[in-house]
Amino acid sequence: MTTLATPANGNGKALWWIVGLLTTIVLSAASHTISSVQRDGERIAVVETQTQEIREQLRRINNKLDQLLEHRRP
Repeated sequence: MTTLATPANGNGKALWWIVGLLTTIVLSAASHTISSVQRDGERIAVVETQTQEIREQLRRINNKLDQLLEHRRP
């Protein structure tokens, strides 16, 4: 007589436990990756703003130097 394997032998519980553990690990890693990408995006935005400010300052310095040089020409 052959017996059929039934999920009542405990394998179903172990499988759900493993699936739950793996899901937790994957979600944790995804959360970490998303927050890391968000922090990097914020840093990039700050650097872009600083770059714009430096370019504006350099433009003003260049204009002032041009004015000074024009006044010195005979």
